Amino acid sequence: MAADPNGFYKVEPDMWFHFPDDKTLVLVSPDLAPKYLAGYAKDRSGWPLTADLTRAASGNTVFAAVNVQKVPREMLTAAGDKFSALAATQKVVVTANLRGKELSLGVRASYADAATATKAKEQAQATLDMAAGLVGMAANGKEMAELTSLKPAVQEVQRAVKAAKIEVSGSDLTLAASYKADFDIGQVITDAVKKIRASAARMTAQNNLKQIGLGLHNYESANGRVPVYGVGANGALLLRPTDKPLLSWRVAILPYIEQGELYKQFKLDEPWDGPNNKKLIEQMPKIFAPTEKAGKAGYTHLQMVVGPGAMQPWGAQAIVGITDGTSNTIAVAEAADPVVWTKPDDVTLPAKLAPGELKRKFGGQFPGGFNVVMWDGSTRFVKDTVSERNLALAINPRDGQVLPFDWDNPGSPK
Repeated sequence: MAADPNGFYKVEPDMWFHFPDDKTLVLVSPDLAPKYLAGYAKDRSGWPLTADLTRAASGNTVFAAVNVQKVPREMLTAAGDKFSALAATQKVVVTANLRGKELSLGVRASYADAATATKAKEQAQATLDMAAGLVGMAANGKEMAELTSLKPAVQEVQRAVKAAKIEVSGSDLTLAASYKADFDIGQVITDAVKKIRASAARMTAQNNLKQIGLGLHNYESANGRVPVYGVGANGALLLRPTDKPLLSWRVAILPYIEQGELYKQFKLDEPWDGPNNKKLIEQMPKIFAPTEKAGKAGYTHLQMVVGPGAMQPWGAQAIVGITDGTSNTIAVAEAADPVVWTKPDDVTLPAKLAPGELKRKFGGQFPGGFNVVMWDGSTRFVKDTVSERNLALAINPRDGQVLPFDWDNPGSPK
C-alpha cells in the first residue's frame, strides 16, 4: 500500500495510519488528521499526548489509556449478553513492562458501580478459563508436534493465562499477569518463519496444481480428449504409436491457463527444441515453476505419469475413460527429476519396476512428500511413507482395484 501525499496509509475509510518517525505508529481519525499533522506529527510534542499521559507512560515499556465510552456501542455489544458487563467498561488503562525475559502486564478497568465490576470479573474469569483450554489444545495438537521449538512458548502462554489474577476493588477491576520467556526466542521465531514459508510455498504449489487440473479439464471440453504426454504437429493429439510428439502437454494447455499470448508465439509444426520454440523455454509460466526450491530456468517438476500401469500417451484419452474414478487417479505430480517444460517429457514407467523405484521418482521439493492433482481437480500432499502398492494404484487409471480413501496415509493398507 502506498501512502498519500501527507504520509497517511488509508487502510479503511475511518482508519488511517501514519509513521511520524521510525519508532512510532499512529492511528488517526480522518476528522483529526489536520490537527494531528499541525501538532504531534510536526514536533512529537503536545496533542494528543497530555502532560499527565506523558509522565505516566515514561515509567512503563507500554502504556495505553482508552476511554471506552468513545468506542461505538455496536462494537461493544456485538458479543451479546455473554460479555454485557465487560461491554459496560468506562475506561481502561493498560501497562506492560519488560524486564529481562519477563513481561508483566497490568490492566485496570473502571465501571459505574461495584456490582457491574463484580459481574465483569465473572465474565473475564470465564474468558480466561476458555482461553486456557484453547491454548492447552494448541500445545498438545498435531501442529505443535511438528514445530517442537514453539512448544515452550505456547506452554508458557498457558501457564500465564492460568496464573493471571483478577480482583475487584470498589468499581474498579484489575488484572495482573506475567510471561517468562525462558527459552530461545530467536530459535522459536526462526522455526516459525520456516514453517510459515514452507506452508505458504506448499499452498502456492497446490494452487498451481489446481489451475493445471482445471486447464486439463477445459482442454478436454474444447477438444474431446486430454493431451497426455504431448501433442503432435499443429497441436494434434497423439492417437497412434507412430505419432511423433513435438511439444509437451504443458504447452498444449497454455490457452486454458490464461497464457494464450505465450501459446501464440510457438510454431506448432516445429519441435520443442526448434529454432523458434527453443527461444521460449526461459519464458516458462510461474504456474510450472518450483515454489519451495529455486530451479534451473525453464525446468519444471510438474509432470504426468505415463507408461504401463499409468496413462498411455497414445490412443483416445478422455477423462471419462478413467474407469477407476477421477478422484482415485493422479493427473500431475511433483517429480524428483525436472524436465524442460516445453519438451514432451514426463515420469515414464518401465514395464517392470524394482522395489522402491516408483517412490523414488517423486518428491524432493518439500520435506516429507510431494503434491499431486487428481483427475477430478482435487490436490493432495502424498507423504513419502505411502506404500508402493497404493501409489501404483493411484497412478493406474484402469486397474479395477479399490483405492483406500486415505491411500496416501502411512497407516492405510499396504
